[in-house]
Amino acid sequence: FQNLVDRPSPDILCIQEHKLQHSHVNDLDEDLKSIVPDYQCYWSCSGPPAKKGYSGVACFVKIKSIECVEQKAFNTVLA
Repeated sequence: FQNLVDRPSPDILCIQEHKLQHSHVNDLDEDLKSIVPDYQCYWSCSGPPAKKGYSGVACFVKIKSIECVEQKAFNTVLA
């Protein structure tokens, strides 16, 4: 995973079909903050009534990209 964010250094990295459940995400999210501190993680996990651990999606967004989008949105509102 580290190689995916170090070399190309994407602004956004999405991973689909992970098998995590909501109960796993909090612990993993803390671990990932130490591995990829420049990214904010967003998780979607399948759970009841759907099948647990089925077709989850994770998006890792570079924090600088989030700040840029928030600033542009703020400037648009003021204009």
